[in-house]
Amino acid sequence: MEKKTRPRQPAIYDETPVPNRLKEILSSRKTSHLYPNSYATLASVANVSKNTVVYLARGDYVPKLDSAYKIARALNVTVYDIWNEIELERFLNELTEEQAVAVIAAMEAEDEG
Repeated sequence: MEKKTRPRQPAIYDETPVPNRLKEILSSRKTSHLYPNSYATLASVANVSKNTVVYLARGDYVPKLDSAYKIARALNVTVYDIWNEIELERFLNELTEEQAVAVIAAMEAEDEG
């Protein structure tokens, strides 16, 4: 039986840099063995490619929501801790209104809990 896979959607490229705190968070953990402290380790733990992490750290593109959540969870931070609200608006604009409401509710619950 042939395994069915859905086609991957390309990342959203933009000509302006995407501000985030990924580099800062990783560099603050250089001596930690509890959390990812390098691009390669973060990529492995978050189950994304190393190139994705490198491009994100450089601010070259905005990740899809699932990648953003994987990276935030791997670092034990919220998506808000990595990307500012302007960048979160870009994420939410990709979603239907119903999906955006659900994502915002989940992020607020994560911040409270």
